[in-house]
Amino acid sequence: MNIDPQVAKQMLTAQLQPWHTAIADPTKAQDGVLHHLLQDYAKTDYGAQHGAGNISTLSDYRNAFPAGTYDDFRPAIQKVMAGEEK
Repeated sequence: MNIDPQVAKQMLTAQLQPWHTAIADPTKAQDGVLHHLLQDYAKTDYGAQHGAGNISTLSDYRNAFPAGTYDDFRPAIQKVMAGEEK
């Protein structure tokens, strides 16, 4: 299969552009990932309990979702293992 070099370059550029954008401004890229994850978290019981939909900064996230041990998360894990999806 022969691919036109110009087309290949355009395809590669399109694939690499998000990476180039992220390394140009890592903080902005990481904030974007955090906000995307929080949108999904907000749809879960755990995320709703912690106010995921209202978090706008990394500091807010750290305050709302404190670090914990496995035992802290055991009840939520057991619910998921029992088939609960939310």
